[in-house]
Amino acid sequence: MVVAIPLLCIQALDDPIAPAEAIPYQALSRNPHTLLVTTTSGGHLGWVSGDQGPLGHPWSDQAMMEWL
Repeated sequence: MVVAIPLLCIQALDDPIAPAEAIPYQALSRNPHTLLVTTTSGGHLGWVSGDQGPLGHPWSDQAMMEWL
């Protein structure tokens, strides 16, 4: 399957639920419509951290808006 719509993927490399070994690096790098961004830490719910998380806007919202 080919992704034809721009896709931003954000993944923590220490995520115990979706491990780094499962990231399809080659498929993502071959597709010009995909961008993979990894963080070294954050676990499975690290995206809710930051000045506004977890009850406000997570840091990933700002990253996504800048990417868009």
